[in-house]
Amino acid sequence: MREAIGGSLLMYLTVFIVGIIIVFFVGILSYAKAYKVKNRIVEIIEKYGNYEDSETDIASYLNSSGYNISGNNLCGDVGDLSRYGINEKVNLNTANNSSYSYCVYESTNTTDKDKKKNINKTHYYVVVTFVHFEFPIIGDIINIPVYSETKMLGYNNKYDY
Repeated sequence: MREAIGGSLLMYLTVFIVGIIIVFFVGILSYAKAYKVKNRIVEIIEKYGNYEDSETDIASYLNSSGYNISGNNLCGDVGDLSRYGINEKVNLNTANNSSYSYCVYESTNTTDKDKKKNINKTHYYVVVTFVHFEFPIIGDIINIPVYSETKMLGYNNKYDY
């Protein structure tokens, strides 16, 4: 009788550990997909130089990428973006009524040197995608934001000497 209890306990422990490992691998794959989508959106924006011209290319990429569609507006949950120079969060992809859960924010950066030399403002975009963990009955429980930013765009380096 003692061995039967020990065998079932060992089987439950094995199933529990295998379940933890499966959840870990699903998390890694979900993060990799969100990271890949974020990097591709940044590449597309940098290719066109601004977000407005790149919207159709981003939409066609998202349709073919297999990135999760979310009905929830997750852009309100991205947290504090002041480290990226964004004080007022205005999500640019809401004008397109995108059903994909990604956010694009624009930030402008003008240094004192640029103001003295009369250089045009530079700007860059902060792209946020989300790692989704959806469960069959419960639904969306965890959405982890993944941040990135483009390089400086629109930099005019014509100096007046």
